[in-house]
Amino acid sequence: TATPTRTPTRHEFYLQALRHRRGAVRLYGAEKLEQTADERAIEPLLGLTKDESVEIQFACVRALSRFAARTEVAARFAEILEYGDLSVRQAAIEGLGEARVASAVPALVRLLTNPFLKTRAAEAIKRIGDRRGYLAVLRRKRRDEMVERQRKLVRDKDKHGRK
Repeated sequence: TATPTRTPTRHEFYLQALRHRRGAVRLYGAEKLEQTADERAIEPLLGLTKDESVEIQFACVRALSRFAARTEVAARFAEILEYGDLSVRQAAIEGLGEARVASAVPALVRLLTNPFLKTRAAEAIKRIGDRRGYLAVLRRKRRDEMVERQRKLVRDKDKHGRK
């Protein structure tokens, strides 16, 4: 007698999709898993944050954001902050901020010098509520304002000096 095969649940189907050879299927699985809160998805999603496709990396980071407070996810997000596609890094910053991951503050403070990431990093630091991080945000803001004032003075001097 044949044993009846069980039809996988939607969640199991999405988990299986993460292992598919086609990128579009992996992307679909990661995007669908963003809507769930099942911890079984953490390990395979962490692995796919290293996928060659930036779209898949982005979808995995978005799906993992709800678990950003977990040690292994926070550690991977901290790695992502150091290199990679800008959109993936931005998603990791947002996930760390939303989960209020205090251990990420030093990495976020380092991003305050990055013109493409500093606004999101500052928002994440404020959301986390770390005092030292917040002071770093204020220092960076004052420095940026000072640099802008100096640039304006140079522009004004050049404009008046040419007349």
